[in-house]
Amino acid sequence: MLKRKINKLIAATLSLSFLFSLPLTANAAVAQIPKDENVYAILGHNGEVNNIYVVNSFESDTEASFTDYGDYNSLRNLSNTNELQVQDGKITSTVPKGRFYYQGDFVSKELPWNIEIGYKLDNKEIKPEDLIGKSGKVEISIDVTKNEKVKDVFFNNYTLQISTSLDGKKFSDIMAEGATIANAGNNKSINFSLLPGDEKTFMIKADVENFELNPIQFNGVLLAMDISLEGTDTMTEDVVKLSDGISKLNDGAEKLKDGSENYYKGLNSLAGNTGKITSSSTAIGSAISDTSKGLAELLKSTAQLNELATAMLKSTDPQTQALAKGYLSQAKALEQISAGLTSLSGQYTQFDAGVGQLAGGINSLNNGYKELNSGISKLSEGTKELSDNTSGMDTKIQDKIDSMVSDFSHKDFKPVSFVSPDNKNIGAVQFAIRTDALKIPEAAATVEEEKAPLTFWQKLLNLFGLYKEEE
Repeated sequence: MLKRKINKLIAATLSLSFLFSLPLTANAAVAQIPKDENVYAILGHNGEVNNIYVVNSFESDTEASFTDYGDYNSLRNLSNTNELQVQDGKITSTVPKGRFYYQGDFVSKELPWNIEIGYKLDNKEIKPEDLIGKSGKVEISIDVTKNEKVKDVFFNNYTLQISTSLDGKKFSDIMAEGATIANAGNNKSINFSLLPGDEKTFMIKADVENFELNPIQFNGVLLAMDISLEGTDTMTEDVVKLSDGISKLNDGAEKLKDGSENYYKGLNSLAGNTGKITSSSTAIGSAISDTSKGLAELLKSTAQLNELATAMLKSTDPQTQALAKGYLSQAKALEQISAGLTSLSGQYTQFDAGVGQLAGGINSLNNGYKELNSGISKLSEGTKELSDNTSGMDTKIQDKIDSMVSDFSHKDFKPVSFVSPDNKNIGAVQFAIRTDALKIPEAAATVEEEKAPLTFWQKLLNLFGLYKEEE
C-alpha cells in the first residue's frame, strides 16, 4: 500500500514538472525572433488600391520556430523550401539562423492614406488612359487624406514621400508648388513630402507633348532625425527678459488704472456740484449788489446828520465834539465801504461769469476724461492678458521645441504591426506604394512568316535552278 502511494506521488510530481516546463520553453522561443514588415501596394492610375502584398522578415541567431498572424489570400516562402502552416490567420514555420522572408498577398485593400489622383488637359478633366499621347497644358493632382478604416498610428507618425519623374523632352514649364525639383539626366525628378498627421493636395502643372508618365511612387517611412538645436538657451534668456518687462509694464498699467479711477471719481463728484457752485456764486453777487445799493441809499438819508455833526464840532463841550467826530468818522467809513461794495459788485459780475465758464469746463473735462479713463482701463486689461499669456513663456517655448523635435526624432515611438495587432516584437514597418506607368504602346513589329524548310527533292531541284517557290 505504501509503495503504491509513493509511486503515485512520483508520477504526479513528474507530470507537474513536465507541464510547467512546456510554456516557458515555447514562450522564450517565440519572444526571441523580431519581425519587420515591408508593405507593397499597387495603385490604379486614379489612386485606388489594386492589391497589397507584405514581405515579412525575421532574424534569428539560431534555428527556431515562429508564429505570425495575418489575413492573406496566399503565401510564398522566399527563403527556403520549408512549408508555411496556416490555420485561421495563424502562420507557423521554422526559420534558419539569419534572415528569413515570406510574402503574403494581403486580403485587405486599405492603406493608412486615401490617395486620389486626378488629371486635366487644357483645364478639362480627362481619364488617365485617354491622356496618353495627348499634348497641351496638363495638370496632375494628388490628394492625400486620412483613411479612417485603418488605425491612425501610421498616419500620425509616418512621413509620406511622393515622387515621380517627367521626361524633359516631353514636359516643359513645370510647376509643382512645395516640391523639390531636381535634374536626373533628361528627366525632372519631382518630390513632395507629407508630414505625419497632415492632409494635403499636391499639384503638378506643365506643358506636354505626347503625354507619357512614369510611375508615381509613395513611400511611407518613420523618419528618425537627430536634430541638434543650438542657441536656444540664449533665446529663452531673452524671452525671460521680455516676459519680465511685460510683467513690469502690467504693474505700471495697473497703478495707472487705479490712479485714473480715483481722479475720475473726484472729477465726477466736482462736476456733479458745479450747479451748486454757479447758483451760490449768483446768490453772492446778488447779495453784494443789494448791500451796495442799500448802503448808498442809507448814506443819502444821512446828509442832514452830517451837517449837524459838522456844526457840533464847533461846540465848546468836549463830549459833544467827541460825539460829532465819532459820527463823522463812521460816516466816512460807510462812504468808503459803499464805494468798495459798488466796485466789488461790478467786478463780481465778471467773476460770476468766470465761475460759470469754470463749471462748464469742469463738465466738459469730466465728459472727456470718461473716455480716457475707459481707454486706460482697457489698456490695463490688455497688458494683464499679455502678461498672463507671456508668463512662463520660456518654458512653453522650450516645451514646444522639445515637442517638435520629438515629432521628428520618434525616439519614444514603439513600432506596431500593420498586418495584425496579434504580431508583437515589431522591428520596423515600411510602405512602398506605386502606380503603373502611363506609356504609349510600342508599334507592333512586322514579323516575317517563317518559311517551311525545303524537302530533299526541293533542295535537289533548287541545286539545278529548277525549284520555284509557290506564291
